[in-house]
Amino acid sequence: MLAKARIVLKALNILNWGVGVILIAFLGYMGFAAPGRLMAIARTGHPSLNPEAVVLAVRGTVLLLPVMAWLVDRILRTLVAIIDTIPSGQAFTAANAVRLRRIAWFMLAIYAIDLVWGVALYSQLGPYSGWSFTLSGWVASMMLFILASVWQDGVAMRDDLEGTV
Repeated sequence: MLAKARIVLKALNILNWGVGVILIAFLGYMGFAAPGRLMAIARTGHPSLNPEAVVLAVRGTVLLLPVMAWLVDRILRTLVAIIDTIPSGQAFTAANAVRLRRIAWFMLAIYAIDLVWGVALYSQLGPYSGWSFTLSGWVASMMLFILASVWQDGVAMRDDLEGTV
C-alpha cells in the first residue's frame, strides 16, 4: 500500500508541474502576448465585465501559479519523505513531526494566497471570478499543526520511556 501511495504522490507531483506549465504558458500567452484577444473574449462572453480587469487577473494568476505549484510540490515531496520512513519502523520521529509542521505551513501559505488573491479577484470580477471562501483548507492546516505537536509529544514520551528501561 505504501509503495502505491508513493507512486501516486510522485505522479501527482508530475501532474502538478505539467498542468502548471500548461496553464502558465496558455494564460501567459493570453495575458501578456495577446491581451487584446483576451479582452475581446471577455467583452463577448460577459459584457458586464471590465476587460482590463480580466487581463490583470490573468496576469496576476500567471505570476502566482509557479508559487502555488512549488508549494504543492513541497507538500507532495514531504509526504513521500514521511512514507519513506515507515518501512524501517522510524515513522514516529522528531524529523517527521517537523515534516508535518512544514506541510501545515505550506498548506497555510496556499490558503493565505488563495484568500488574498480570491478577494482581489472577487472585488474586480465579482461572481465571474469563480472564487468562493472555504474553511476546509484552514481547518486542515490547523489539524496538521496539532497533529505535528501530538507527534512531537509522542516522540518525547517514547524517548522518555526508552530511557527508563
